[in-house]
Amino acid sequence: MVRFLISIHVKILSLVLLILLVHALDIASTKSIRQKEANDQDRVALLEFKSKILHDPCGIINSWNDSIHFCRWNGIQCGHKRKRVTSMNLNDNGLVGYLSPSLGNLSFLRALTLRNNTFRGEIPPQFGQLFRLQVLNLSRNSLEGKIPASLSQCSNLVHLYLSTNMLVGRIPSEFGSLINLESLVTHKNNLTVVIPPSIGNLTSLSLISAAENHLEGNLPEALGQLKRAIGLGENKLSGVIPPSIFNLSQLKVLSVSANQLNGSLPSELGLMLPQLQYLQLSDNQFTGLLPASLSNASELTWIDIGNNAFNGKIAIDFGGLKNLILLAASYNDFGSNGDVDGMNFLNTMTNCSNLVAVSLQDNQLKGILPNNIGNLSSKFLYYLSLSGNLIYGEIPTTLGNLINLESLFLESNQLTGTIPTTIGNLQKLKRLAFADNKLSRKIPEALEIGNLKNLAELDISANRLSGELPETFDGCRSIESLSLADNFLEGSIPKSLSSLREYGLGAEISTCGDVYSFGILLLEMMTGKRPTHDLFIEGLDLHRFVDMAIHHRVIMDIVDPILLHREHKAAVPGSKLEDCLISLLKVGLACSKDLPQDRMNMADVVSTLNSIRDTVNMDQERETGSNACRNP
Repeated sequence: MVRFLISIHVKILSLVLLILLVHALDIASTKSIRQKEANDQDRVALLEFKSKILHDPCGIINSWNDSIHFCRWNGIQCGHKRKRVTSMNLNDNGLVGYLSPSLGNLSFLRALTLRNNTFRGEIPPQFGQLFRLQVLNLSRNSLEGKIPASLSQCSNLVHLYLSTNMLVGRIPSEFGSLINLESLVTHKNNLTVVIPPSIGNLTSLSLISAAENHLEGNLPEALGQLKRAIGLGENKLSGVIPPSIFNLSQLKVLSVSANQLNGSLPSELGLMLPQLQYLQLSDNQFTGLLPASLSNASELTWIDIGNNAFNGKIAIDFGGLKNLILLAASYNDFGSNGDVDGMNFLNTMTNCSNLVAVSLQDNQLKGILPNNIGNLSSKFLYYLSLSGNLIYGEIPTTLGNLINLESLFLESNQLTGTIPTTIGNLQKLKRLAFADNKLSRKIPEALEIGNLKNLAELDISANRLSGELPETFDGCRSIESLSLADNFLEGSIPKSLSSLREYGLGAEISTCGDVYSFGILLLEMMTGKRPTHDLFIEGLDLHRFVDMAIHHRVIMDIVDPILLHREHKAAVPGSKLEDCLISLLKVGLACSKDLPQDRMNMADVVSTLNSIRDTVNMDQERETGSNACRNP
């Protein structure tokens, strides 16, 4: 009997195990089918995206076919376990086409980056289905239409980049639900209406960059929730800066230039924003004093507050701002309080060893120029403008210490005495203006202005200068603009300057202008920046920008990112890429020099470019299987 019962139990147990095994196999089979269906869904979505591509100059999606698994297609990354698409990176490939709504079916996608291509049309609202998406970068394309409010459903979104497109409408108020968002970048579009107050809900937001749009209305108090950077320049914003913004102790960038903002700055600004690096308030209607407390913002590198109505004394002690590069405060009312020591702040700038440009023209600053002005950054300072003020006394001889100066403007003041001979030490000087002062006596022979072989513009008109032009003027063969009017000068004009009138009348036809245009075009192509870029202010231009980058050996930081994409890097093997870029940039610099006679002639340009090409070709031949567009 016992044996019989045991036999029955064994049979029942075997039956149960068989049923469980069949069920497990059924589950595994179903899971496998579902996994295959999901994988097919990703493959189909990618192929539909491919079908919307009209032009692929680098053949980057040639590999997108059934000969290999889609996880191995160029620009695609998949998870190790499920083999689902998690990342799609096709930046900087020159792709032309439209964004396929099918990408919204890539349900495991965490990063979609298509920057610097030519995608057209609208952003598909189906992108809102990508609930795992963390990074969406569609910047530098040709996208149109509105920003889809459905993107607010991408609840894990951290970085959203939509800049440099042709998007219209508003920043969706629905974005207030993106509680994980850290970066919202929409500059250089055609966005309108106000910044939604719901932005204040984004407690993780560190950066908002919406400059160069058509945004209107007041800055919302909710911006006081930000952490790191506010970039809202070149819009139509009005009103005052909300007090909450001045409580952002970690703020590094406050850029609201070229709006219609007004009001004054809090006196404790430098203590409230101790980490501030960029203060850009130019072209607004701000009033009041420039806070002396900015002395405490020791990380400040850029102060651009020109074209406002700031007044009073410049009381900042610049001694602690050792990283300062630019002080641009032109077209204000500084000095309107009548202080006779209005120029003393220059004494505190001698520790600013990285100073590149100082622009204070058209204020009411009164006082004498301190002798310490010659102790400003002689290594980098190339632009100094103090014109249109109430500066009196003599021009300090120490100005001759600023040997890297290219532009020196002191016109329309009340300067007396004569032009110091030490100006002849400034051999890089291109523009010099001492007009409309009370300078007197002869222009001394000792001036040796003939040493200024780069001088292109000289204006010493409306003074009390007398006597004859010194013989050394004969060495100024680079002069393109010369103004000597309203003085007491006499005698003859040196032969080298008499031809200046012929040049001004355009009697000579030259190819130098074409060479110059070629040089600027080459620099523009290499850097991706036009000569009209917002960066180029207060004497900084494209030529100088590139020249400084080469000097400081940071050219990889200024070239257009498309040239640094891995396909292009592969075209120039190893460390030769940087050498190639430097060689091309130097050609652009040589062609775009200020003085026509200093520019490279076109025959040398062709020869140099051919030499660079031959060098690159030889390096390519040493690389097996090299081609212009390699797989990422």
